[in-house]
Order: sequence, then structure tokens, then C-alpha cells
Amino acid sequence: MGNIIELCARELYPDPKINLGFIMCLTRDYSNIPNRALVEDCALEHAIDIRAINECATKDDGAHGMELLRTSVERTANVSWTTRICVLIRLVRTDEFYRKKERAILLEL
Repeated sequence: MGNIIELCARELYPDPKINLGFIMCLTRDYSNIPNRALVEDCALEHAIDIRAINECATKDDGAHGMELLRTSVERTANVSWTTRICVLIRLVRTDEFYRKKERAILLEL
């Protein structure tokens, strides 16, 4: 149910500043997902309409939420590990590049 709540948040609030904040709030206390109090607190903290999340998750007797979950699982299954690893390596290298650049700039001052 927690995944469906998060997927509904992404669908209803496509702005990552909103949906990721909500998802991270839930994840900080992941052992309590889908505890109603946790979901409501995180929704309040990130200006998420809990009724809209509930409607999304239960729409069509839960079929809509399950379709969101199915699509997410299929999308994840279609991404190769090689692609994920390459992205991770690029991010690490980029981060190291910027760290080295920052050091060089600090040394020039």
C-alpha cells in the first residue's frame, strides 16, 4: 500500500519538490507505512491533499492504484542494471570533478 500512496503522490503532484518531500517524509519512518497518522502528518507537512491520495489509491475499487504499481514495476524491470550502473558512475565522476574544481578554486584564492 505504501508504494501505491507514493505513486499517487507522484501522479497528483508531478512537481518533485512536492512529491519527493512527501515520499522522503514517509521513508524516514518506513516501518510505519501505511500508518494513517504518518501519511496524514507527511501530507500536512508537504501540502498534499490526503483525500486526493486516498481517492487515487482506491479509485475503481483499487484498480487504479494497482495499475500505477504494475506500470512502475514494469518500468523498473525494463531498465537494465548496466544503465543504472553507468548513471551512478557518471554521477560519482561528476561529483568528484566538481569537488576537485572546488578545491582548485579555493587554492587559487
